[in-house]
Amino acid sequence: MYSTINDHDHLDPRLRIVNVVLTADVGNRLECSTLAKHLRNAEYNPKRFAALKHRIRHHGCAPTFLIFPSGKFVCAGAPSITIARRAFERLFVYLQRFQHLERTNDITVQNVVAHGTLGKRLCLPHLATRFRQQATYEAELFPALKLELSVQHKIVTANLFSSGKFVLTGTTTCQALNEACTQLFQLL
Repeated sequence: MYSTINDHDHLDPRLRIVNVVLTADVGNRLECSTLAKHLRNAEYNPKRFAALKHRIRHHGCAPTFLIFPSGKFVCAGAPSITIARRAFERLFVYLQRFQHLERTNDITVQNVVAHGTLGKRLCLPHLATRFRQQATYEAELFPALKLELSVQHKIVTANLFSSGKFVLTGTTTCQALNEACTQLFQLL
């Protein structure tokens, strides 16, 4: 259906990207009320929220864009970095029909979320004791153990569930995801 990796990156087969958040800045102010009239699936109510919300269909998924009057964009909900960038490019070209926009190369990946499975059940209270310096587990508040991993001088959070499933968040590249996954499998 769609690729879950950048064209030049190789994602660990134990992982699947489920959400990418990226930001961009077109460098000039936008007339959100005018844009909202021309965009399908758009909602703009500046009294409730400062940004125009727009959902776009792209490669079988529906990334959501927040378009701020300052010219800043946030894209969330894309299943890969490549699809998020392409969806932004597609929206950018479409918006140029209604308002002049400066060409931007300032597209930044803020967060990549992936999930996978360890293939075995986990005893979370035991792991919380074993990794007490880098783990948080409060079963009454959240059913997962939160384990902090250090990857490329950044903290990547692994939410571990007793079923053996896990979610990695806090990375910006597939390489960092791979390193976090390898580190997680080595620890467990």
